[in-house]
Amino acid sequence: MTAQPRAAAVTAARRIVTMLNEVEAGLRPARLLCPLFAVHLRGAVRRTRPQPGPVAGVHRLAVASVVDGAYDVVAVCRRGDRFGVLGMRLARADDGGWLVTDVAHPTIRPGHRPPLSDPPGL
Repeated sequence: MTAQPRAAAVTAARRIVTMLNEVEAGLRPARLLCPLFAVHLRGAVRRTRPQPGPVAGVHRLAVASVVDGAYDVVAVCRRGDRFGVLGMRLARADDGGWLVTDVAHPTIRPGHRPPLSDPPGL
């Protein structure tokens, strides 16, 4: 795998995380991000409730290749003296851009979670 697609994924990931942080701070409407997310995630993005305050900055960004054209991203963001984590999967869209196909974030809850593979016992 060449460095060029990975560099493009890192740039896209940083931009998407920054925009999500702006939505969380109430500075950007969530609907503007919807085209960057897969259809099944768009409702959850629109329901994100802003928490007014400073915009969180990207403290660390880890991008790992999973398969050709898809990357797993973990972003550690800092807002004041608090840290938060966001996970997402980026995949190449049909138009050549990037699309978030999965996300894990405290303020974005995409519907019901699948049942546990090993339910907790008593």
